[in-house]
Amino acid sequence: DLRWRFLPVSEYLKLTDVQAATRIGRYTGEIQSTQGAVQGTYYGVDRTDLTEVAFWREDFADESLGALMNLLALRPDAVLLPSTFMRENILNVGDTVQVGARAYGALTPMRLTIVGSFDYFPGWYPETGPLAVGNLEHYFQVRQTQVPYHVWLKTASGTNYDRLEDELW
Repeated sequence: DLRWRFLPVSEYLKLTDVQAATRIGRYTGEIQSTQGAVQGTYYGVDRTDLTEVAFWREDFADESLGALMNLLALRPDAVLLPSTFMRENILNVGDTVQVGARAYGALTPMRLTIVGSFDYFPGWYPETGPLAVGNLEHYFQVRQTQVPYHVWLKTASGTNYDRLEDELW
C-alpha cells in the first residue's frame, strides 16, 4: 500500500526567498499518432500558478504562456501538443487524441481534446519525444487518486540554496 504526503503549494511560499510555486506532474507515457502509440511525456500542470514560475520566451509558441494556460482552462480534458507532432500526425485544434501517463507502474489512458500547440515548453527537449501538456487535476480525476508530482519554485535573486534546501527538509 503506497502512501504519500502532499503539502499545499502555500506551504512552499512560506520558505525564505520563494516568490512563487507550482505543482507539475511529469510522467512518462505515450501519445497516439498515425503510426500508433509513440513514447513521450505527459506534463500535468497547475495552469493558474505555472505562469508565475516557468521561464518563457516569445519563440516557444505563437502564443504567450498565459494564453496557452487560458486554453487549458476551456475544458478539463484539454491538452497542448508540439506543433511539429500535430503537423506530422495531421492533428488540429478540436481533435481528440489518446494520451497515456504512467506513474508507479500504472498507465492511465486519457482521451484529451487538443486546444493549442507549442514549439518548446519549459523543462522539455524535443529530442526526448513528444510532450502532452494537460491539467494535473484532470489526470488525478481520471486516475482516481493523486500520485507524486514535482513542485517548481521561483526564487529571489541571491537566494542561499543551501539554506533553502535545509528549510525544505
